[in-house]
Amino acid sequence: MQISQAESRILKKVIRAWIESEYSDLEKLNCLKQNIDDCAWKFAKRLNFEIGRAVSLDFIFTTITETILILYPEYDAKERNRQRLSSHNGGNLVQCQS
Repeated sequence: MQISQAESRILKKVIRAWIESEYSDLEKLNCLKQNIDDCAWKFAKRLNFEIGRAVSLDFIFTTITETILILYPEYDAKERNRQRLSSHNGGNLVQCQS
């Protein structure tokens, strides 16, 4: 079934939010990347159930891939910074006081 541009934008935001909540660090994002076919299929079934209509598996796969490409550098930078802080503090992370 064809979706409108407005629906496409909304679904892309929903998929990104799902990825950011379920795959919140570099290790989990790599897991998603390695299992993208299975995850796309599961998410397609979930969307079909929740919105009551089928969404193209190709659309979902492409959106997940695009989101990974956007988030990967951000997650990688956070992980490198965490490792850098950890190594500078003898392996102990320092909590900032607010």
